[in-house]
Amino acid sequence: PGTGISILTTFAKLERLAKDSDAVVRNINYIDYRSTEPFQDDLAPFWHKRKGFIHEREVRMLTRREECGLWYDGRR
Repeated sequence: PGTGISILTTFAKLERLAKDSDAVVRNINYIDYRSTEPFQDDLAPFWHKRKGFIHEREVRMLTRREECGLWYDGRR
């Protein structure tokens, strides 16, 4: 928890960097949590933020960690 970095780049550059790895790059979806169905995927919370943060236009890159056993699509 709390181990992340912030960089200024483009989605395309980040996607190219992740191409030959197990990392996944996605744009963040900004949602209203009060009117959204509960997440069905273990990692869905990593791809969503409150609408109040939409000005950030955030992109995230996640990679699988052996010790937690999660895949980006929720498989265990």
